[in-house]
Amino acid sequence: MSELTTEQQRLLESNYRANVLMCASDFWWWRQYVKTRDEENKRIRTFPPKVWKGEFRTSTYLRDFYNEIDNHQLTVVLKPRRMLVTWLCLMRFMHKAQFAGMGLPGADEAFSAAVMSVDEDSAKYFLDKIYSVYDLMPDWLKELNPVVVRNALHCKFKHGGEIKGFSLKQSGALGYGFSEVLFDEAAFQMFARTTFEGTRPTIGSTGKMIVVSTPNGLRNWFAEVWKNRENQYAEFFRIELFYNQHPDRDKEWLAKIRASMSRQAFARQYLKSFSSAAGNPVFQNEYDETANESDNEKFLAYIPGKPVLIGWDLGYLSPAAVVGQMNHKDQFIGQHEFFGVEEDIHNFGVRLKEQLAAWYPPGTTYIHFIPHDARMSYKTQSKHGHRNDYQTLFATPSAKWQLPSDVVSEAGIYCGESAYNGKVAINDRLGAVRTMIRLRQDKRAGGVFSRKGCPELIQGFRAGYAYPEADKVHDPGRLEPDKGDYSHLHDALQMIATGYQVIRYMQKSKEKTTDRESMAKRSGYRIGT
Repeated sequence: MSELTTEQQRLLESNYRANVLMCASDFWWWRQYVKTRDEENKRIRTFPPKVWKGEFRTSTYLRDFYNEIDNHQLTVVLKPRRMLVTWLCLMRFMHKAQFAGMGLPGADEAFSAAVMSVDEDSAKYFLDKIYSVYDLMPDWLKELNPVVVRNALHCKFKHGGEIKGFSLKQSGALGYGFSEVLFDEAAFQMFARTTFEGTRPTIGSTGKMIVVSTPNGLRNWFAEVWKNRENQYAEFFRIELFYNQHPDRDKEWLAKIRASMSRQAFARQYLKSFSSAAGNPVFQNEYDETANESDNEKFLAYIPGKPVLIGWDLGYLSPAAVVGQMNHKDQFIGQHEFFGVEEDIHNFGVRLKEQLAAWYPPGTTYIHFIPHDARMSYKTQSKHGHRNDYQTLFATPSAKWQLPSDVVSEAGIYCGESAYNGKVAINDRLGAVRTMIRLRQDKRAGGVFSRKGCPELIQGFRAGYAYPEADKVHDPGRLEPDKGDYSHLHDALQMIATGYQVIRYMQKSKEKTTDRESMAKRSGYRIGT
């Protein structure tokens, strides 16, 4: 090969400078040098692909998404699986870090990014993907600003741009300041809320935060941000993506993916359902939306003269209660649900007491159905000197229940609590709920729930309260519903269903008092009278 002429050398150097400037200022120009190795067939291709299904198509939804990130400081994204959104965010971070500190037009003076992941393996995986893209870049681009720190959770370029990975199975990243932050699969992160509250001030007025996830029920930080029911996350810009925006998601793909997944899994992962959970719904054969749900305010209203039934679940930092009455046709009317998020049972009880005063008139009689282990002693006394959850709930003056003993007749409060001989088995509790909700011979449902007052309980009935997927069941003979967002409210309802069966039996029974007490012990409940 002959040597380049002076003019050819000048043109080459001019084109090189122009290319560098274009790469620094234009992500989509730089993208042509982003190559990825397919994990299945090991082929190398550009990201995102210019060609899908053999046709030339531009990735319009990804470009729109990228532009919205530029236009908004805080962005929350509800997405189906495998939409390349996390990939795009990683490449955005890499692009900015690679040119930061070089003094080039359009590049950042300094750049530091954080990738908040579900666990450490995911965080390492994301950093590894960045390294694999870097390794496949042309030499001139790598030599321009080489990687000088290449750790499993920390990537740093020569001129200062850096990317760090964090696992949110523990509270992390609180002591750092970042230019941009990505919360990946935020609905599955244990410490997302705490990390957000600690990280939000560090990005200042110019930094950016991107929160991305598929749904994982309603009782997590991502759902709070997306739903924004109390308007505390109004500053977030919301983007909802749909699976058919991906050019590869055609009818053929849809038929194939549906056949390979359960209905619940497909709804959760691709239809972005907040109410779907793994496995089959527990009450799929008994629950009917038409019969078991109502918007009729007159039908659902407080029934004078009837006691209010309260079922409790005392889950750690996730207490829950279901509140309702039996009407004159012996139907359970689920009027309200109430739950705490990261709240101890004492504060939860105080709040519920105050809320009951708003829902029901003075002098209302309450019957409480409390889990068996509420009477079990703590290993050490609580800070209030209590020995168990029952005392924490009812024996604290600030709780306002005025219930230091089982029964305080003058206060109009009764307590039906689980007995000292052991808790009711899960299948018996589920059976009691099935008896409560199924259609009776008179064509009425035994249980009817307010769509306004019990939205999460209803979502649990429809799909959220479910058995685990078949491949996660280790002992089919001991199949139990998954513990998750909907289990706490459903456990509370089970307290009412099983406890009320005992009340009915005792009210109708003409047995002697000693036999009634024996029945209470066998059933797992003791009733205040």
